[in-house]
Amino acid sequence: GDSMSSATDQTLSRAFDLIEANKLDEARSVLQPLLTTDRDNPDVWWIYAHAVNDPEQGRTALDNVLRLDPAVAMRPKPPPVGGVTLMIDSDDTKSTAESYFDILRFQKE
Repeated sequence: GDSMSSATDQTLSRAFDLIEANKLDEARSVLQPLLTTDRDNPDVWWIYAHAVNDPEQGRTALDNVLRLDPAVAMRPKPPPVGGVTLMIDSDDTKSTAESYFDILRFQKE
């Protein structure tokens, strides 16, 4: 129901803040439960993909996004959840996922 999705949105929003602060470990632990409860929600995987620092996990997250909603992976950046937008652009905060997206886009052309 609605309460479920708004709780999910709040969690995603929190994860966004952590990713923006480059606290990827914390973001992952916040998102971990959603990978079970909301495993069919592409936004969960999309945001999780930005929090992983392990290429295998990044690939898994992206595979899930593509399986659930290929359009999500073509977004220039994750959805603004709760009015928060994610900007990861400096190299040291660039997650593994982001390099995959560059590759994905490259392959699409």
